[in-house]
Amino acid sequence: MSQHDYNIANATFPNVRTDLNNALGAIATNNSGDSAPSTTYANQFWYETDTNKLYIRNEDNDAWIHILTLNQTNDTVASVEGASTFAGIDDQSSSNDDQITITDSAVIINEDSDDLDTRIESNGNANMLFVDGGNDHINIGTATDLGGVLNVAGTAVIQTADNSDTLSLISTDADATSGPNLRLFRNSSSPADGDDIGKIIFSAENDASEEIDYITIRGDLTDVTDGTEDGVLKIAGLIGGAVKEFARFGDGVGVVFNEESNAANDFRIESDALSHAFFLDGGTDHISIGNSSTSLYTLDIKQNSDFTGSSSDTANEAPLRVWSTHSNGRGAIAIGGNNNNGIFNKGTSDLVIQGYNAITFDCSQTNDDKFGTKTERFAISNVGKLSTGAETDPDIDPGGITLDQNAGDGYIKTFKSSDIAHGFTGLAETDSFATFGKASGTDGGLTIQGFHEGQGFGLQLIAHCKTAGFTNSNSTGYGHLDFIARGSNGSTGDAALEDNENCMSVRNGGNVKFIVKGDGDLFADGTLSAYDTYEDAQLVRAFDLSHGKGVIDSTFDKYVKYNHETLANANLVGREEDGTPNHFINVTGMQRLHNGAIWQQYEKTERLTQAMYELAKVAVGEEKANEILKQNEIKLLN
Repeated sequence: MSQHDYNIANATFPNVRTDLNNALGAIATNNSGDSAPSTTYANQFWYETDTNKLYIRNEDNDAWIHILTLNQTNDTVASVEGASTFAGIDDQSSSNDDQITITDSAVIINEDSDDLDTRIESNGNANMLFVDGGNDHINIGTATDLGGVLNVAGTAVIQTADNSDTLSLISTDADATSGPNLRLFRNSSSPADGDDIGKIIFSAENDASEEIDYITIRGDLTDVTDGTEDGVLKIAGLIGGAVKEFARFGDGVGVVFNEESNAANDFRIESDALSHAFFLDGGTDHISIGNSSTSLYTLDIKQNSDFTGSSSDTANEAPLRVWSTHSNGRGAIAIGGNNNNGIFNKGTSDLVIQGYNAITFDCSQTNDDKFGTKTERFAISNVGKLSTGAETDPDIDPGGITLDQNAGDGYIKTFKSSDIAHGFTGLAETDSFATFGKASGTDGGLTIQGFHEGQGFGLQLIAHCKTAGFTNSNSTGYGHLDFIARGSNGSTGDAALEDNENCMSVRNGGNVKFIVKGDGDLFADGTLSAYDTYEDAQLVRAFDLSHGKGVIDSTFDKYVKYNHETLANANLVGREEDGTPNHFINVTGMQRLHNGAIWQQYEKTERLTQAMYELAKVAVGEEKANEILKQNEIKLLN
């Protein structure tokens, strides 16, 4: 009898084994105990020893479900929770059983799912409620299947005493097809053009306690001919006590507002700041944008606040009017034309937006060049390709953009922020935090610069991957941040670099300090001081002892005279801001240290070999000593 939290913590092997045995014991005894386990999991068993009850944890892991109770004295099952039922009521006419089943929580009819109908009669209807057991549908007022799971013959009223949803139609289907669906079917044997085929009525009482139909949504037939059917949807309501149509929608009529030409039926669209962002005055036959008064113009466009013109100059109330008295539209807006498909604006600068095959934004330095030669600055092709600099063949997909600076050598793109002032004004404007430009004015390449006012983060590259990264350490072990260098294949394509070609370099200013070769070899600037003043092997051992990971104790460790501070002084490890040594490793320094340690040990071994040879000559004679050297394939350096 035991319980466990099923969390095996890191520990010594004996402790882990004990923890595992305890967990297995808890599993084997169904987490038995006189109280519930403190740590629970969905679908976990628990045997309560003081009550002899067996429980299982629910799927939500927030309650225990009682399954059964055991009789430990008689070694039997005392009871199964919720299993007791009354005996079924059998009609004795067939082998079917359990027509009615009564439990503590339910009364069930046709428990065995037989082809058995259920019917409840009212005073005047033999099928007031009818359940068709064979066809799986329910009828109210009829025994006939009308086409649904629930069929009602007659009217239905659903009433609620509060503001909750009176009727909800819910579909749990997960595909892209529409649902739930509400269908109004006019099943007429003689349909005709002009028939009303359904109506939704919004009714309420007036102050005289009369029920009034205030708003209606109605469907009409306009053409019932097979193959050319048309229909229309109409929305109408009360205006001044009389029913007026607001809008209609349908094939043949399109979308029509105020079909009955009611002068009081205006059309208005409101924005966040404007009550009349768009306004059609039904009484004056005018349209206004940004203005509620439309008495002067057929179309009036006005900005949010008035100009400061004289009160008699009503034209100044509209900052933009679309109108022209010139035959060719010059001086205003020209749209279309055989040679000029676009918009032209007369002013101190000339703006052209041309369409048809493309839209171009051109610029001229004179204000009288309406239709003459212009310099293209920006273009959008008819398939959605964006380009600058009069680029004629942007190598992008629709929606992409090509920036063409022609023969310019400056930055092709910069990023600015008004709260930045880095001071590198000899390289970029002080509020530019990034620039993109050519690495070479004539050969190309890309130079990206980042500017930062403070320490670090002048340029960051951050890669985000949704799933866990690759863990394989081979030629396909791609990292979250992947750098690729390619050369020419001798034709128009690219190819991998040769083994001895420089794949990547890191420079400090103009001097290269680190190189990655095409075959993966790493080269670092080795013009740093050596560690001749130290016992190199002891420095190596001092580093291992400083982090203590995977280090096997040695009886000679007590003779190591260096520590973590010595490693930092030798610039083999880094320091924190407060000067405390940390475990950031100087990789190139460690490489030189290992090389030095190997040579120091080689020198000591040679000196030891020479000493042992001299000792052997004294002990056994030079001839025997030479024989020992030969047998062990040892050659003295001198």
